[in-house]
Amino acid sequence: MSQSLFNTASIFCALFVLLWHAAYAQTPAHQNQSSVHHINYAPLKQTRNAKIITVIDPLTLQIETGEMIRLSGINIPDYNAESPGELSLLTIDILQDLLLGKEVTLYQTPNEKTGRKNRMKHHLAHLETRDQRIWVQGLLIKLGLARVRTTANTPQLAQEMYALERRAREHKAGLWQSDNYTPRTPNTLKDKIDSFQIVEGRVHSAATHNGRIYLNFGPDWQSDFTIIINPEDKNNFYSANIDPLSWNNKLIEVRGWVDEYNGPVINLSHPQAIQILKE
Repeated sequence: MSQSLFNTASIFCALFVLLWHAAYAQTPAHQNQSSVHHINYAPLKQTRNAKIITVIDPLTLQIETGEMIRLSGINIPDYNAESPGELSLLTIDILQDLLLGKEVTLYQTPNEKTGRKNRMKHHLAHLETRDQRIWVQGLLIKLGLARVRTTANTPQLAQEMYALERRAREHKAGLWQSDNYTPRTPNTLKDKIDSFQIVEGRVHSAATHNGRIYLNFGPDWQSDFTIIINPEDKNNFYSANIDPLSWNNKLIEVRGWVDEYNGPVINLSHPQAIQILKE
């Protein structure tokens, strides 16, 4: 993101937060219908309340017990632990203003054995501030500071997040001003191997081979972009009454990590990472 572009995004986001705080403070909670308030967290389980004492990075927070909380379901595209980008630094500023010293409610996966912790033993959660009932992930997406990135273990609230992301994209908020983060077409992925991408295109053919489902986006499966659904992931689709083979000739948007295997591929593990687009 260029410096001038970032300055515009920074000013927009800062003003948005200030004006939003002022407006909300004068509005009774039962009258405020903002899409980052009063979310239906039914797919998740309320597990506890906690006080935020440190913002470690744009996705990681420390609570008063010393435990770490990782914001579930989102991605800050320019975050690098050694050299955080401008969006990441702005996100940290907003989280510090919004959360430091404040009580939050943690909403986590309903099954305590799945999706509650990452490999670093950080607690994965959606957060809501207790004072103003702000959905933290929703706010970051709405400001254009984060994009949706669910996993097979943490797919909850995907549609609510996509709705906010669509609005941010329409208004070119934050990261969506940059061509670096807009959806790619299947034929522009060869220089994007080993990166997280959003891809939009039409499925050329759908087939099953050796237990895997292949969604090909061109006539040459040995070089064109392909989505692969591995055998261990197929039940995530079938249990939701979704048949990926029915996506043949559909215009879709998929997001995930781009690997190389006879051309660019995304291994699709759960249906929340793909959207069928209206035509």
